[in-house]
Amino acid sequence: MAGFKKYEEMKKAELIQMCTLFGIEVHTKDTRQILIDKLNNKESAPKEADADTAPKRNRRPAAPRAGAGRRRRQTAEEAREKQEKKEARKEQSGALLDEYSDIPMDDLVPTVRKKAIEGKPDTSAIDRIDRELAASRVDPRHTLKGRMLGSKSTEERIIDGKRIPFVNYMVSYGPYIILIPSFKFWYNWYDQDEHPEKRLYEQGAAMEGLEIEFNMFRKEQGVTTDIYGTRLYATKIDRCENWYAKTSDGEWCIGENSLQNARIMRVRPYDIIVEVFGAEAAIPIKQISHFYEEKVNTKKYKAGKEVLVRVSNIRRDPVPQDRRALARFDYPVKFDASIRAATADPQIVNFDKYDEGDLLPATISRIVENEETGKVLYICNVNDQIVSMADLGPGAGRGVIPEVGSDVKIRIVDKNRDKHSFYSHIVNVKEPDADQVIFTVVDYSD
Repeated sequence: MAGFKKYEEMKKAELIQMCTLFGIEVHTKDTRQILIDKLNNKESAPKEADADTAPKRNRRPAAPRAGAGRRRRQTAEEAREKQEKKEARKEQSGALLDEYSDIPMDDLVPTVRKKAIEGKPDTSAIDRIDRELAASRVDPRHTLKGRMLGSKSTEERIIDGKRIPFVNYMVSYGPYIILIPSFKFWYNWYDQDEHPEKRLYEQGAAMEGLEIEFNMFRKEQGVTTDIYGTRLYATKIDRCENWYAKTSDGEWCIGENSLQNARIMRVRPYDIIVEVFGAEAAIPIKQISHFYEEKVNTKKYKAGKEVLVRVSNIRRDPVPQDRRALARFDYPVKFDASIRAATADPQIVNFDKYDEGDLLPATISRIVENEETGKVLYICNVNDQIVSMADLGPGAGRGVIPEVGSDVKIRIVDKNRDKHSFYSHIVNVKEPDADQVIFTVVDYSD
């Protein structure tokens, strides 16, 4: 074979490997030339008898099948042969290591130490976090970011003989849990319209997973270390530098009916609370979507999600001129916000995507009754792109009557460009919790 290396060109370790490959016995005293002779003479050795023609006595006893009885015990001769093979293998391995040996390290000896070795935990990350917390305490602009875990407890303080309840909100930051009291979470926490006493705990639970900015303001060392934080610095700076900022021509940087990026803080059944540059506003359900919804879609709107809103009815307080009063000024802001007004009406945008005769899947979002005729009409949502007024087609609903939330199929029978409206017939209704659709698809080809 081209490129085959001759035995005479091989090193002793390679010759030992070749002997092992061909089943040639190797002794520790074998020289390199003896190994070469053994390999060259391997062809002259008599071949082993064929497995089929070999005497039965030379065959290894077959392993007993499961349940055939006890396993045969190893004889003394077999045990000796096995041990000799192990010793030979050990000698061969030693010869191989000698052939490829590195620089000897016979001068390596154990050392003597003055004291025992003990591992030390890596505290560099914790030390850095401690420095960040300390910096946030002395510098209001050095804000940190943590993630809301939820509400810890409701507590009370008696101030001037009046009971003042508040809640501690838990925020994760590195290995620590930062406690932010509700009066350090919102600058207007005392406003019962915005933060009712009985809903303080619920508000914290609704913000689970939300990322917030905070500063440390107190650290109490006892049996455990309690770290308290505040959001008031971060939100005050945000309101001052954005809501109260003006352009070079004297106009507010955030003007009426402007589009702004908002972050959802909490989701409630009939509204969502958003924050825009440190100020919060509630968006009622009618201003969330162009489509009718009975309750806020919690799958679509979650705490922490960013949405585009249009702000209006902005209320700012006059900035005090007195320096002492200015230091205590919170730069308060109130405003109205709408997601619906910030986006184009999908009914108009998608109007030309659908035509008369289209058979489409839809979901019933509302059921209304015509007061004059008494006829029941169904408002059907198609892919969150259009809605269509519909009634039951002939034969449809024979097995089940559709309800709000029912999955149906509709066939568009009319579209009005001036009003951007559709009218359809419901041709089938999916039975709740059923694997198949029950009803008849009606042929409108006449």
